[in-house]
Amino acid sequence: KDLDSKGALEEYNSIVEHIRTIEAKIAELSSYQTTVAAVEKEQAELESQKAAVKLQAVEYIEAQKENIKEIEKKFRSLVLRFYADHGGALRIQKNAGEAKYLFDIEPYIQKDASQGVGEVKIFCYDMLLFQLNPKLLGFMAHDSFLFGGVDLRQTKMMFKIALEVCKNNNLQYFVNLNK
Repeated sequence: KDLDSKGALEEYNSIVEHIRTIEAKIAELSSYQTTVAAVEKEQAELESQKAAVKLQAVEYIEAQKENIKEIEKKFRSLVLRFYADHGGALRIQKNAGEAKYLFDIEPYIQKDASQGVGEVKIFCYDMLLFQLNPKLLGFMAHDSFLFGGVDLRQTKMMFKIALEVCKNNNLQYFVNLNK
């Protein structure tokens, strides 16, 4: 106590404090190393699970080929009611890249770059989804935007199909129409 009160142990206390600081840093670094190792392990497990899911997707597409063909056929038949000279196509496949979704579902109608044909494509796809899951919601709704750029003949066909589907499936169809 006497040496400490006269300042003789300042260097000793400074060294002890420095040792404590270094020990705390060592403990902190050890904790970081443990965390990094756990994250790397979890990342490897997730990559393994991701590969397994991709494999399941490929196997699912293979197993469902006939069902997919039937779905494509239904879509094509809807499109043929609008455009007798060319049918549409619906491609369902496993997503090839790193995407948010596992499957790519691409409806296609020739010349679908035009707004009207694109809207008919949306209508046909919606009707297809209802046909595949008729009891899911029991109603369908479309906004006036869907009918905006569509030729009057196709608009009439949309309503004709909607009425048929409503009548045959006890469906409620809500539509918002503007000029």
